[in-house]
Amino acid sequence: GCGGGHAGQMAVKTLLSAKEASAVLGHGGATSRDIGTRNNTKLHLSGRFDHYPGTHLQELTIRGPGLEPVSMTLAEVMAKVAEECGRISGGDMDLEEGNSRVRLIVPAAAAKAIIGRGGENIKLLRSCTGLKVHVEEVAIGAGALAEQIVALQGTFMAIQGGVPNVVEKVHELIDQPWFAQWGSASNAAPGSSVVATQMAPGKGGKGKGKGKGGWGGWDMPMSWDSWSGKGWGKSGWDQGKGGWDQGKGWGGYGGMGGDAGGMGGG
Repeated sequence: GCGGGHAGQMAVKTLLSAKEASAVLGHGGATSRDIGTRNNTKLHLSGRFDHYPGTHLQELTIRGPGLEPVSMTLAEVMAKVAEECGRISGGDMDLEEGNSRVRLIVPAAAAKAIIGRGGENIKLLRSCTGLKVHVEEVAIGAGALAEQIVALQGTFMAIQGGVPNVVEKVHELIDQPWFAQWGSASNAAPGSSVVATQMAPGKGGKGKGKGKGGWGGWDMPMSWDSWSGKGWGKSGWDQGKGGWDQGKGWGGYGGMGGDAGGMGGG
Protein backbone atom coordinates (compact mmCIF):
# COMPACT_ATOMS: atom_id res chain seq x y z
CA GLY A 1 0.00 0.00 0.00
CA CYS A 2 1.00 3.64 -0.25
CA GLY A 3 1.08 6.38 2.34
CA GLY A 4 2.25 4.33 5.29
CA GLY A 5 -0.76 2.00 5.60
CA HIS A 6 -0.54 -1.76 5.18
CA ALA A 7 -2.14 -3.42 2.16
CA GLY A 8 -5.38 -5.11 3.15
CA GLN A 9 -5.62 -3.16 6.39
CA MET A 10 -9.12 -1.97 7.23
CA ALA A 11 -9.81 1.43 8.75
CA VAL A 12 -12.86 3.27 10.10
CA LYS A 13 -13.10 6.83 11.40
CA THR A 14 -15.61 8.30 13.83
CA LEU A 15 -16.06 11.67 15.56
CA LEU A 16 -16.29 12.14 19.33
CA SER A 17 -16.79 15.04 21.74
CA ALA A 18 -14.01 15.72 24.26
CA LYS A 19 -15.99 13.93 26.99
CA GLU A 20 -16.64 10.91 24.74
CA ALA A 21 -12.99 10.82 23.65
CA SER A 22 -11.77 10.74 27.26
CA ALA A 23 -14.20 7.87 28.00
CA VAL A 24 -12.60 5.88 25.17
CA LEU A 25 -9.04 6.76 26.23
CA GLY A 26 -9.51 5.96 29.91
CA HIS A 27 -6.92 6.77 32.56
CA GLY A 28 -3.58 7.32 30.81
CA GLY A 29 -4.97 5.71 27.63
CA ALA A 30 -5.55 2.35 29.38
CA THR A 31 -9.08 1.78 28.04
CA SER A 32 -8.20 2.32 24.37
CA ARG A 33 -5.09 0.14 24.77
CA ASP A 34 -7.19 -2.67 26.26
CA ILE A 35 -9.78 -2.46 23.47
CA GLY A 36 -7.01 -2.48 20.84
CA THR A 37 -5.12 -5.38 22.40
CA ARG A 38 -8.28 -7.49 22.71
CA ASN A 39 -9.14 -7.01 19.03
CA ASN A 40 -5.65 -6.77 17.50
CA THR A 41 -6.42 -3.22 16.35
CA LYS A 42 -4.86 0.22 16.73
CA LEU A 43 -6.89 3.21 17.93
CA HIS A 44 -5.66 6.70 17.10
CA LEU A 45 -7.35 9.79 18.51
CA SER A 46 -6.64 13.33 17.28
CA GLY A 47 -5.39 15.77 19.94
CA ARG A 48 -7.71 17.40 22.46
CA PHE A 49 -7.92 20.57 20.31
CA ASP A 50 -7.28 18.96 16.92
CA HIS A 51 -10.85 19.07 15.69
CA TYR A 52 -12.24 17.65 12.47
CA PRO A 53 -12.86 20.52 9.99
CA GLY A 54 -16.17 22.26 10.54
CA THR A 55 -16.79 20.55 13.90
CA HIS A 56 -15.76 20.78 17.54
CA LEU A 57 -15.11 17.02 17.56
CA GLN A 58 -12.01 14.83 17.75
CA GLU A 59 -11.39 12.10 15.19
CA LEU A 60 -10.90 8.49 16.25
CA THR A 61 -9.36 6.18 13.64
CA ILE A 62 -9.47 2.41 14.15
CA ARG A 63 -7.13 0.30 12.02
CA GLY A 64 -6.79 -3.46 11.93
CA PRO A 65 -6.43 -6.61 9.80
CA GLY A 66 -9.88 -6.85 8.27
CA LEU A 67 -13.55 -6.08 8.71
CA GLU A 68 -14.31 -8.11 11.83
CA PRO A 69 -11.65 -6.85 14.26
CA VAL A 70 -12.28 -3.23 13.24
CA SER A 71 -16.08 -3.64 13.53
CA MET A 72 -15.71 -5.29 16.95
CA THR A 73 -13.48 -2.45 18.11
CA LEU A 74 -15.94 0.19 16.92
CA ALA A 75 -18.79 -1.66 18.69
CA GLU A 76 -16.74 -1.69 21.93
CA VAL A 77 -15.92 2.02 21.54
CA MET A 78 -19.61 2.89 21.08
CA ALA A 79 -20.62 0.73 24.06
CA LYS A 80 -17.96 2.39 26.23
CA VAL A 81 -19.14 5.89 25.30
CA ALA A 82 -22.80 4.94 25.91
CA GLU A 83 -21.88 3.45 29.29
CA GLU A 84 -19.77 6.41 30.47
CA CYS A 85 -21.74 9.30 28.93
CA GLY A 86 -25.27 7.88 28.90
CA ARG A 87 -25.40 8.03 25.11
CA ILE A 88 -23.36 8.99 22.04
CA SER A 89 -24.16 12.51 20.93
CA GLY A 90 -20.99 14.30 19.78
CA GLY A 91 -21.98 16.85 22.41
CA ASP A 92 -25.22 17.75 20.58
CA MET A 93 -27.94 19.09 22.87
CA ASP A 94 -30.87 18.65 20.46
CA LEU A 95 -31.35 14.88 20.80
CA GLU A 96 -34.55 13.34 22.12
CA GLU A 97 -34.35 11.31 25.31
CA GLY A 98 -33.11 7.78 24.58
CA ASN A 99 -31.59 8.72 21.21
CA SER A 100 -27.95 8.69 20.14
CA ARG A 101 -26.19 10.27 17.17
CA VAL A 102 -23.07 8.65 15.71
CA ARG A 103 -20.88 10.29 13.07
CA LEU A 104 -18.69 8.13 10.84
CA ILE A 105 -16.25 9.54 8.30
CA VAL A 106 -16.22 7.55 5.06
CA PRO A 107 -14.51 7.93 1.67
CA ALA A 108 -16.73 9.81 -0.81
CA ALA A 109 -17.04 6.60 -2.86
CA ALA A 110 -18.53 4.84 0.18
CA ALA A 111 -20.90 7.77 0.79
CA LYS A 112 -22.14 7.38 -2.78
CA ALA A 113 -22.72 3.64 -2.23
CA ILE A 114 -24.55 4.31 1.07
CA ILE A 115 -26.93 6.66 -0.76
CA GLY A 116 -27.35 4.37 -3.77
CA ARG A 117 -28.89 5.19 -7.11
CA GLY A 118 -31.73 7.66 -6.63
CA GLY A 119 -31.29 7.31 -2.89
CA GLU A 120 -32.56 3.71 -2.80
CA ASN A 121 -29.89 2.34 -0.40
CA ILE A 122 -30.26 5.11 2.16
CA LYS A 123 -34.06 4.72 2.08
CA LEU A 124 -33.67 0.98 2.69
CA LEU A 125 -31.21 1.57 5.54
CA ARG A 126 -33.69 3.96 7.15
CA SER A 127 -36.68 1.69 6.78
CA CYS A 128 -34.82 -1.44 8.00
CA THR A 129 -33.28 0.19 11.08
CA GLY A 130 -35.68 3.03 11.89
CA LEU A 131 -32.66 5.36 11.96
CA LYS A 132 -32.41 8.86 10.59
CA VAL A 133 -29.42 8.79 8.24
CA HIS A 134 -27.77 11.95 6.95
CA VAL A 135 -24.85 12.15 4.51
CA GLU A 136 -23.04 15.47 4.81
CA GLU A 137 -22.95 17.21 1.42
CA VAL A 138 -19.64 18.95 2.05
CA ALA A 139 -16.71 16.62 1.34
CA ILE A 140 -13.37 17.20 3.05
CA GLY A 141 -10.20 16.43 1.09
CA ALA A 142 -9.45 16.12 -2.60
CA GLY A 143 -9.71 13.44 -5.26
CA ALA A 144 -10.00 9.79 -4.16
CA LEU A 145 -9.12 10.82 -0.59
CA ALA A 146 -12.20 13.05 -0.27
CA GLU A 147 -14.41 11.95 2.61
CA GLN A 148 -17.87 12.72 3.98
CA ILE A 149 -19.56 12.50 7.36
CA VAL A 150 -22.39 9.97 7.64
CA ALA A 151 -24.53 10.61 10.73
CA LEU A 152 -26.90 8.00 12.15
CA GLN A 153 -29.52 8.98 14.72
CA GLY A 154 -31.88 6.76 16.71
CA THR A 155 -31.92 4.40 19.66
CA PHE A 156 -28.57 2.89 20.60
CA MET A 157 -29.86 -0.56 19.59
CA ALA A 158 -30.87 0.74 16.15
CA ILE A 159 -27.46 2.38 15.74
CA GLN A 160 -25.73 -0.91 16.60
CA GLY A 161 -27.79 -2.44 13.78
CA GLY A 162 -27.10 0.35 11.26
CA VAL A 163 -23.39 1.07 11.76
CA PRO A 164 -22.21 -2.30 10.30
CA ASN A 165 -24.00 -1.44 7.04
CA VAL A 166 -21.92 1.75 6.74
CA VAL A 167 -18.68 0.00 7.75
CA GLU A 168 -19.24 -2.72 5.13
CA LYS A 169 -19.52 -0.06 2.42
CA VAL A 170 -16.12 1.28 3.54
CA HIS A 171 -14.67 -2.25 3.55
CA GLU A 172 -15.76 -2.79 -0.07
CA LEU A 173 -13.09 -0.20 -1.01
CA ILE A 174 -10.21 -1.88 0.84
CA ASP A 175 -8.48 -3.01 -2.38
CA GLN A 176 -8.48 0.48 -3.92
CA PRO A 177 -4.92 1.81 -4.38
CA TRP A 178 -5.70 4.90 -2.27
CA PHE A 179 -7.39 3.12 0.65
CA ALA A 180 -4.29 2.58 2.81
CA GLN A 181 -3.42 6.26 2.46
CA TRP A 182 -6.98 7.28 3.39
CA GLY A 183 -6.82 5.03 6.46
CA SER A 184 -3.57 6.51 7.71
CA ALA A 185 -4.25 10.18 6.90
CA SER A 186 -6.25 12.56 9.09
CA ASN A 187 -7.89 15.87 8.24
CA ALA A 188 -7.99 16.62 11.97
CA ALA A 189 -4.18 16.61 12.19
CA PRO A 190 -2.72 19.97 13.25
CA GLY A 191 -1.58 22.08 10.31
CA SER A 192 -3.32 19.99 7.65
CA SER A 193 -4.61 22.21 4.86
CA VAL A 194 -8.20 21.32 4.11
CA VAL A 195 -10.12 21.35 0.86
CA ALA A 196 -13.92 21.46 1.23
CA THR A 197 -16.07 20.59 -1.79
CA GLN A 198 -19.83 20.82 -2.15
CA MET A 199 -20.92 17.44 -3.53
CA ALA A 200 -23.82 17.36 -5.97
CA PRO A 201 -26.97 16.31 -4.09
CA GLY A 202 -28.66 13.11 -5.19
CA LYS A 203 -32.10 12.90 -6.75
CA GLY A 204 -34.32 15.76 -5.67
CA GLY A 205 -32.17 18.62 -6.88
CA LYS A 206 -31.11 21.75 -5.06
CA GLY A 207 -33.22 22.49 -2.04
CA LYS A 208 -36.22 20.74 -3.57
CA GLY A 209 -38.36 19.47 -0.74
CA LYS A 210 -35.72 20.74 1.73
CA GLY A 211 -33.38 17.76 1.44
CA LYS A 212 -35.94 15.03 0.88
CA GLY A 213 -34.09 13.88 -2.25
CA GLY A 214 -31.34 11.32 -2.57
CA TRP A 215 -29.32 12.88 0.24
CA GLY A 216 -32.28 12.56 2.52
CA GLY A 217 -31.69 15.11 5.23
CA TRP A 218 -33.07 14.68 8.72
CA ASP A 219 -36.78 15.10 9.26
CA MET A 220 -35.68 18.27 11.01
CA PRO A 221 -32.41 19.66 9.67
CA MET A 222 -29.49 19.13 12.01
CA SER A 223 -27.62 22.16 13.17
CA TRP A 224 -24.17 21.62 11.71
CA ASP A 225 -23.48 24.75 13.70
CA SER A 226 -19.73 24.88 13.39
CA TRP A 227 -19.75 25.18 9.60
CA SER A 228 -20.93 28.77 9.93
CA GLY A 229 -18.26 29.35 12.60
CA LYS A 230 -15.58 28.12 10.20
CA GLY A 231 -16.94 30.23 7.37
CA TRP A 232 -17.08 27.76 4.48
CA GLY A 233 -18.53 30.54 2.31
CA LYS A 234 -17.11 28.95 -0.87
CA SER A 235 -19.19 25.81 -0.51
CA GLY A 236 -22.34 27.84 -0.96
CA TRP A 237 -23.31 26.78 2.55
CA ASP A 238 -24.59 30.15 3.75
CA GLN A 239 -25.60 31.60 0.41
CA GLY A 240 -28.53 30.27 -1.54
CA LYS A 241 -29.03 27.21 0.64
CA GLY A 242 -31.67 28.69 2.84
CA GLY A 243 -29.08 29.32 5.56
CA TRP A 244 -29.16 26.81 8.39
CA ASP A 245 -29.50 29.49 11.08
CA GLN A 246 -31.99 31.82 9.43
CA GLY A 247 -35.48 30.67 8.78
CA LYS A 248 -34.81 27.18 10.04
CA GLY A 249 -35.29 27.85 13.71
CA TRP A 250 -31.73 26.95 14.68
CA GLY A 251 -30.91 30.55 15.63
CA GLY A 252 -29.83 29.55 19.12
CA TYR A 253 -26.98 27.44 17.78
CA GLY A 254 -25.30 30.21 15.81
CA GLY A 255 -23.18 31.49 18.71
CA MET A 256 -22.00 28.01 19.59
CA GLY A 257 -20.79 27.50 16.03
CA GLY A 258 -18.68 30.62 16.16
CA ASP A 259 -16.90 29.49 19.31
CA ALA A 260 -16.34 25.95 18.06
CA GLY A 261 -15.06 27.23 14.74
CA GLY A 262 -12.67 29.62 16.47
CA MET A 263 -11.27 26.89 18.69
CA GLY A 264 -10.85 24.48 15.79
CA GLY A 265 -9.08 27.13 13.72
CA GLY A 266 -6.69 27.96 16.55
